[in-house]
Amino acid sequence: FRSEHAVGSLARPMSDDALAAKFLGLTDGVLPTDHAERLLQLCWNIEGMPNAGALALATVPGCRPVSA
Repeated sequence: FRSEHAVGSLARPMSDDALAAKFLGLTDGVLPTDHAERLLQLCWNIEGMPNAGALALATVPGCRPVSA
């Protein structure tokens, strides 16, 4: 089976739910679940952040992400 457009491409974008599930799956075992969920919320709300550096800091295991 060959697909012309992979899921996640411009022609077949992922839904928000699918993207969130992929993100949480990739962070499983790297970040605690609550940390990954807060980081995901920061990503969804980056436009409203006064300092995007907080997002970068929130990716560090052991650092507690700020609220979105």
